[in-house]
Amino acid sequence: MAYVADNLDAIYITRITEDTRSMLASFQGIINREKPRVYLYGSNDVNEKWADEMGASYTITKDEDEIILKYKDEIKGLVVWDKKQRHTLNLATTYAGLNDVMVVTERLAEKYTAEPYNFPIVEDYRGRFEDSYEVYEYLYDNLWKDCSKRLVMGLSPYAGGHTCHSRDLAVAAKCAVLWIDLVDVVNNDDGTSTEVEKPEDIALLDKFFRDCTPGEAYYAGWWVSEGKGIEVSSKYGIPTVPADFYENYTIYAGASRELDIPTVPAKPELEGKYYIAFTISDGDNMQYCQHFMKTHSNMWGNSKRGEVPISWTCSPVLYDAGPQILNYYYRTATENDFLIAGPSGVGYTNPVLWESEDGNNDNYLKYIKLSDSYFRRTAFNFTTVWHQVNDAQAALIRDNWGSLLGYSTQSTMSGQRDYTPIGNGIVKIQTSPPYDGNVERVYDLIRKQLDGYSGRTPRFMMPQLIAWEAGVEDIVDMAEKLKDEFGDKIEFVRVDHLCMLYSEYMGSIYNASLQAENVTASGVDEGSDARKIVDGSFAKNNGWQCSDSGDKWITIDLKEEYKLSRYILQNAATGYYSKELNTKDFKIQASTDGENWTDIDSVTGNTSNIVDKITDEFTARYVRLYITDPGADGVARVQEFEVWGVKVNAKEWRMTTY
Repeated sequence: MAYVADNLDAIYITRITEDTRSMLASFQGIINREKPRVYLYGSNDVNEKWADEMGASYTITKDEDEIILKYKDEIKGLVVWDKKQRHTLNLATTYAGLNDVMVVTERLAEKYTAEPYNFPIVEDYRGRFEDSYEVYEYLYDNLWKDCSKRLVMGLSPYAGGHTCHSRDLAVAAKCAVLWIDLVDVVNNDDGTSTEVEKPEDIALLDKFFRDCTPGEAYYAGWWVSEGKGIEVSSKYGIPTVPADFYENYTIYAGASRELDIPTVPAKPELEGKYYIAFTISDGDNMQYCQHFMKTHSNMWGNSKRGEVPISWTCSPVLYDAGPQILNYYYRTATENDFLIAGPSGVGYTNPVLWESEDGNNDNYLKYIKLSDSYFRRTAFNFTTVWHQVNDAQAALIRDNWGSLLGYSTQSTMSGQRDYTPIGNGIVKIQTSPPYDGNVERVYDLIRKQLDGYSGRTPRFMMPQLIAWEAGVEDIVDMAEKLKDEFGDKIEFVRVDHLCMLYSEYMGSIYNASLQAENVTASGVDEGSDARKIVDGSFAKNNGWQCSDSGDKWITIDLKEEYKLSRYILQNAATGYYSKELNTKDFKIQASTDGENWTDIDSVTGNTSNIVDKITDEFTARYVRLYITDPGADGVARVQEFEVWGVKVNAKEWRMTTY
């Protein structure tokens, strides 16, 4: 999507009816498709100020008709939906995207067919359908063939539901909009309830999903039943992007995609301690990132944030949907705030359900590679998984998800360990407790695990708290009480550090060069710094640059010898420079004394933004990147350079399995 206009037409929508809001959402989707120009400004925007965060300029008006008349020539007419059969709102929204018409009720149709608008009624759905099945069967038979097959949206058509939220995206993307139940809720005699699958609804959804390509299509919005919706969509290889109540998609997607990735602090030294990494859930839900996470008093804005390491789930899809929403969290993060992905990568899904009956995981491999591409661009390197990953899928993650340090599961499959290195520096972690919002119960569980801990070997724990029920103050209070009771036996860490510490403990490779103290270079341009290549950030002004003539090099001193077997080179384009400026020809060299060098790898003709290679194991204290052709303009530009391995003289712990 193009960047937003220099000045947006902002329509104040707080005091208008839902019918008018849904009409304006369809109007917004049409007008913003090519270039975002119309902003629906509501009560949330007053507090959240996302348009201000992205640097947008806008003029607010309470007269929506003034703006409709301004863009009148881009609207081809009206489609009327039937308030007596509310699912026709979704049908009308789908039709609007395909035909550039506004979605209106009968009352609004009377207004907008008259002067000064004179819009024709192009389609009218009043009185034509008995139930929702007829609506969606008609949509499939008559509109689906022209809809996007990359995106299907699930939006509630009921009052108080998603009558305007995300509908601008549905119209702009020309996608089908559905709201299919999938289950009936049966009340039991004991006061509980049971969800019973509705075969006719499953069959109806199948008609749409079977035309989508697994691993390439998304379902965005939400489900009537979360559990059944995620189950069914996972079996089709279609991840869900929770976007219920996400607003102004077509505005926030038009922001700059340059991210101010913060530097990563050095991991703590591995000692005989219990390392605890608190995480907060539900960041896969984009509306949570847009609203609750920013403004709730116990979340990001809490004054105690930063006192204790917290790993916050967030959505890598924000890179498309709201890059400056994501960037806000990066810009305002403390060293103790770390963003991780919600389940289970680029979209909410249950990986084990992607596997076919014959054990084929080709579709899941597509999901892994897509997730990796988003993680590389957003600096995410950990994801929570709902619920599990089987052994075959873990092997695919090991070999294809190079941006990953680790993933957590909600439950451990039979035959698997709660904690285990899966290879190439990636670890599997079991959340404990998994997804719990009862602060007292979480605290008691942590205490129980700490009782009797001797400190002879390191141990690890990742409690996951439910964002809607617990937050910053609860975590800080728990940490203070635990520290008072257990003192230096425990240490609170970020999840990335937890992964690295566990890898070190288990003798698995990790980024040995992170925050290396001694980095030297053949030359350094003014404003650049050689040590910026090991600080974890690939932000534009956060790398090494050298304009000297001739060959150029940069050397990392690891302070002691390591057995190394992987390197990652992030070139100019990861820092938002032109791809032509990527390092072209280079060698990776190793030394034990800093004087005598051995070539470990040689690359010529590189065009990749990121070079990530597993090598034969070699022993070195010094690693040098030796550049013979830095790229199009002869200037060396490196955003990050990582070398991965294990200490030669690492302390031998008595390994404790989980």
